[in-house]
Parts: sequence; structure tokens; C-alpha cells
Amino acid sequence: MVKIVPMLLMPISNGVSWYLICKKSPGGDQAYALLQNVWKIALFYMVWALYNKYLNGRPQELGHISTGLLALTAYFQKKYLAMGACGLVVLNFAVVIPVIINKGPGGMAKLVYKEVTALSLTWAYIFIAYILSNVVLWSFVLYRLYQEVVVPTQAGGSTGGGSYVPVADEEAAAL
Repeated sequence: MVKIVPMLLMPISNGVSWYLICKKSPGGDQAYALLQNVWKIALFYMVWALYNKYLNGRPQELGHISTGLLALTAYFQKKYLAMGACGLVVLNFAVVIPVIINKGPGGMAKLVYKEVTALSLTWAYIFIAYILSNVVLWSFVLYRLYQEVVVPTQAGGSTGGGSYVPVADEEAAAL
């Protein structure tokens, strides 16, 4: 049976996530501001994945691992680790795409709810849009982190950490 609240939470949570990720901080460290939003979004998705796994009867759900790791690394401002965790979140959403392509909306409804009704088909379309939107969202987060942390900062731009300098180069420069 399709549960209405989780079905409605997919587009609502995704819209709020897009808003929080796209908004810019009025100044200062953009990477810090971005990670402040990322950990909150990732924590929500971790709790949602745990709900799906333990209370909604989906034992195959593994999203709590990648989103939990992202929530932790973003909360503690571990920028490079957060980038890696974000990549895992992208992968977590992307692995569903071949199933979506193979089964289509009707097949997804039948796979999850064992029957195709108007409500389960509506769920399937929302779910497909949710998955695709999240692949793009978390890829965009990864891109923004890369721009703020790895790419050298431009004059008057963010102080997000500058470019990566290997430890060996730092030691050689100190000599």
C-alpha cells in the first residue's frame, strides 16, 4: 500500500534541499556555509533511509550509510572527506537508474507495491523524478565543494580553502 506522507515528502524534501544548496552565504567561507546546510540535509535523508529500512520494510536500503557519513563529515567540516562522502551519496542514488530504465514507471510500481494502480504509478513517477533530481543535486554539491575547496580561490572570492598542496610539497617549501 502506498503511503501518502512519504510520497509527498520526496518532492518537498528535494525542493527544500535544492533551495538550501543553491542559496549563497552573504560573505565569508562559502564552503563552511555550504557544509552547514549539507549536514542538515544529509541527516534528514539518513533518518529517512533508516525509516525505510526498519519501519517501512525495505531491508535492502543502504542510504543511511552514505548520507550518515556525509552528515558527519559535513558537520565536522572535513571538506575533502565530505567530497568523498558526497560522491557515495551520488552513487547511492545513481545505482537505481538502471532499474528505472529497465522497468519504467509501471515496472517500478509493480516491483515495490506488487500492483499497478493509479496511486502506485503516481508514486513511481514521483520516485523517478526524486532519484534523478537527487543525482543532479548531490553532483552539484560535489561540484560546489570542489569549486570552494580544491580550485584556487579568486580575488574577492571565497576563502574556501584554496588549492590542494601535497604534504611533501609543503615540507619542501618549508626547507
